[in-house]
Amino acid sequence: MERIVLEVNEEVAKAWRNSPVQFRERVEKDLEFQIAEKIRQAERNNFFQLLDEVQQRAETKGLTPEKLANLLNDE
Repeated sequence: MERIVLEVNEEVAKAWRNSPVQFRERVEKDLEFQIAEKIRQAERNNFFQLLDEVQQRAETKGLTPEKLANLLNDE
């Protein structure tokens, strides 16, 4: 495991320090899952945004779905 630092307000920090170890472990696992899911979602969104940009550039340069199909089917 690797440690990261999250900034929270003073009240949350105090409550965290005073909470039982078992509670903190459950919260840490839950946060790890949520952070990983948010990162995967952002990566998917970036990928689909890139695809949209490529599609727009191709259309601007005259590549139509029909021309693309012809290129892909051409041996």
